[in-house]
Amino acid sequence: MATDDTLQCQVEQLTCELKLSRQRSEQFEKAYNQLLFQFKQLQRSLFGRRSERYEDPDDPQGLLFESSEARDESSLEENDASPFDGDKDLDDAVSIAAYKRHKKTKKSFAEHLPRKEVVIPVSEQDKTCACGCQKNLVDYERHERLNYIPPVYEVIVELREKVACPKGCVGQIVIAPKPKHILPKGKFTESILAHLIVSKLDDRQPFYHLEKQFETRAGFSFPRQTMARTVIDCVTPPTTTEQFAKRRGHWLRHWGSGCHITPSS
Repeated sequence: MATDDTLQCQVEQLTCELKLSRQRSEQFEKAYNQLLFQFKQLQRSLFGRRSERYEDPDDPQGLLFESSEARDESSLEENDASPFDGDKDLDDAVSIAAYKRHKKTKKSFAEHLPRKEVVIPVSEQDKTCACGCQKNLVDYERHERLNYIPPVYEVIVELREKVACPKGCVGQIVIAPKPKHILPKGKFTESILAHLIVSKLDDRQPFYHLEKQFETRAGFSFPRQTMARTVIDCVTPPTTTEQFAKRRGHWLRHWGSGCHITPSS
């Protein structure tokens, strides 16, 4: 009898535990379904039902195989919900002109760019017709290509003539005057000065970048210290040594502030 009672107690205890586990599983399932529903609502509100980012987990390919009847019904509903329904007058309608698609035209390059015409002749074999006659030039097939001419670095050697009297008269030796330059004692032409100023102030190129470009592309050394000193001297060259001594500090503080030597990192 004692054994039967213990077995019955164990069976009742197991049934109670089974009921509790079933209740817990049902509660978990309800909570999961509720969270899944909230997630769907949130996803639809963010992306929309027809967005590519929205995907129904229950039917992931439902939108791909949407029937044409559903689409027709949706289009009919949209047509039924017309803004001219109800008491609105048809006079409020706005007529829109039909849209005309313009043909795409080939854009040519800027008109101020110089043009250089290169004639490409036809081969001598194609200039003769099958009947034996010589073909005449009718027209040209035009096609434009943008060309780039790289900079050319050259050294200009100034040879000033020196003339003298063949009889050896004193004081009759004459030398041709020096041409006027921005920097009379400088070793650079105005084109190099303009290139340095534009590259530094307009193109925002530091002098150590220009130094590397001269070394790698042109093959000669142009120190950045020389570049900075040359650009600073181009501001307002002084007339006397005293003015240079007075203005040098002012130039370096104001005018030369944008032309300093940028150290390489």
